[in-house]
Amino acid sequence: MPGTLPPAEQTTPGLCIYLLGPPKVERAGRPLTIPRRQARALLFYLATRAQTVPRECLHFLFWPDAPESTARRSLTRLLTHLRRALPAPKIVLTTEEGIGLDPRRAWSDIVDFERLCATQEPYNRAKVRFFHKRVTDYARDLPLVSRPAVA
Repeated sequence: MPGTLPPAEQTTPGLCIYLLGPPKVERAGRPLTIPRRQARALLFYLATRAQTVPRECLHFLFWPDAPESTARRSLTRLLTHLRRALPAPKIVLTTEEGIGLDPRRAWSDIVDFERLCATQEPYNRAKVRFFHKRVTDYARDLPLVSRPAVA
């Protein structure tokens, strides 16, 4: 079950974003629906980053063919939709340069996994079991690709 581990060493965040496997968002252990597809995509993208993402990167990612002014306006509208869908608008942090998620209010399995892999923290058996289960469950749900027989 996904909601079993967010970070024990921190206070439990208000939002848990699971991307290792089928994407899902939970608040207090219950599913949270983000109704707009593009708002979900922005949330999921931000949840893969421990740092803020430059606005220009998001402009290009979401509106690659739009003029800069149009992309800026579109990102502002998208942020409004995302904030309205979240339990607390302050989960999304914005500056003039970038956008990110507040790590005190949002937890992501990908960021936690990358942190676990990158640090020299003592072996954390519970976290390793948690991530192993997530990856195993995800792999089990993947369709098998049939390959042509080699003659």
